[in-house]
Amino acid sequence: MRPGKPWRGGVASLLAVALLTASSAAQQPAPEPADPPPAPGAEPPPDMRLRALELQNQQLRAELADLSRRQDALTRAVTPPPPPREAPLGNTPGQLGRPIPAGLDAVQSPDAPPLPSARVDLSQGVRIFSPDGQYRFEFHSLTQVEGRFFSPAGGQLANNFDIPRQRLVFAGQVGPYFDFVSSTQRGYGTFDLFDAYINFKVSTEFNVRVGRTKTPYSYEYYKTGEGDLLANERSVFIGNLSPNRQIGVMAFGRVWDERVEYAAGLFNGPHRSFQDFNNYKNPFLFVNARPFLYGGSDLLRYLNFGGSANYGRENDPLEPNALRTANDETTAAAVDNLSPAFLRFNPNATEQGETAFWSGDTNWFYRGLTAQAQYNGGFLTYALPRGRRVDATRVPFTGWSATLAYFLTGEETTNRREIVPLRDFDLRNPWAGPGAVEPFARVAYINAGANVFTSGLADGRLYSNDALVFDNGVHWYPNRFVRVTFDWQHASYGSRVQVSGNRFTDSTNLFWLRTQLYY
Repeated sequence: MRPGKPWRGGVASLLAVALLTASSAAQQPAPEPADPPPAPGAEPPPDMRLRALELQNQQLRAELADLSRRQDALTRAVTPPPPPREAPLGNTPGQLGRPIPAGLDAVQSPDAPPLPSARVDLSQGVRIFSPDGQYRFEFHSLTQVEGRFFSPAGGQLANNFDIPRQRLVFAGQVGPYFDFVSSTQRGYGTFDLFDAYINFKVSTEFNVRVGRTKTPYSYEYYKTGEGDLLANERSVFIGNLSPNRQIGVMAFGRVWDERVEYAAGLFNGPHRSFQDFNNYKNPFLFVNARPFLYGGSDLLRYLNFGGSANYGRENDPLEPNALRTANDETTAAAVDNLSPAFLRFNPNATEQGETAFWSGDTNWFYRGLTAQAQYNGGFLTYALPRGRRVDATRVPFTGWSATLAYFLTGEETTNRREIVPLRDFDLRNPWAGPGAVEPFARVAYINAGANVFTSGLADGRLYSNDALVFDNGVHWYPNRFVRVTFDWQHASYGSRVQVSGNRFTDSTNLFWLRTQLYY
């Protein structure tokens, strides 16, 4: 290598390396071609950019999901979901069945400036509010008109159009601590003072009620108004044997962040009574819990578990005088034509002695689904005069019911107080405005002890001591105030029941169409 030409030696070295490399490559399989690295400052090929973006997107999605899980956990631990939208405490026991519109029930501080004038609200009945917000008056009307058609018809059962309830409700608030409810009703030929009570409102946790009101027995009776039932009438056990409305005093409220509702009171005792006939007053207790109200699952949020019990010592006239399948307990003669009676008591019988009833309840509300189940039991002591002596007989009763309903039109509910359709019925375009549609089904059972026959309290040759009742139908809500219900009720009896004269049957069918306006 001569001085001044150093590159010639370098070229020779490079040629030698290249020859050796080519010789080695000839002895090995050729590798798959790889993408050449981009030159400095040049854009990478599109497929490489796409793969890089996909990897980055997957990593970001994983990080976002992890952050969302952490945020949900922190939210549940620190900030519980808001409590359910429910009626004010004055309406809690399902008397009116209609909550006051949001904001209109707020009681202002005495130091707050008064409003310019009284307010009148017509959105749910007629409501008048004072300028300072501490006084209000309400008027509501419940009207039910129906047709009942029987198979077999004839005898005591007659196809009829009738008005089972025309109820007028007057309610209000006087000052920050007191409100009241008074209501009258005509149904099945009788006129009655229904509710007449005063609430002393202390707090969400504790309130006091005095007057004639619903007794706190079973979720179905205490928490659901007659205009909001899933079937046209109450289940066969509750409809016949619930203690119904009585005069007394009751404490009620919601505790544990409204997870638990309670009611405890003392009442006269006789069913549907205005007066008592002895000195003993009957204790009642009702408890209902929603343990998952503030949990992370909407599935269980409005799952209710509850129970109730009462005890008494009676010396009362007989109420009811017959067990029926299609109405609340009553002694009105007009109901003989409207509701099948499967057990009639001896007209000489009275209630004398101990009485007790209990109920276990499960109620689940999830979006458009309502599922309800209850099991009931208890006993009544009856007396029959036998010459100069009186024979007392304790008759046990058991019963149960299960109900399902679902909104086909998308409505959701957390209780049975009021149904507001997502789209009110529009006659001009019924497909766009169908109202709310809710099919339902219920099965209910009641049994009286066999000693109701052996003691002479009823005639086992003419009547049955048990009944199994199926209700299948559909509700249509054109708007929040109107409901139209078709119900096919099939009742089967443990033994043949006298319909009239020599006619007997072991089952009855009732085809039932009811229209209701509750404003």
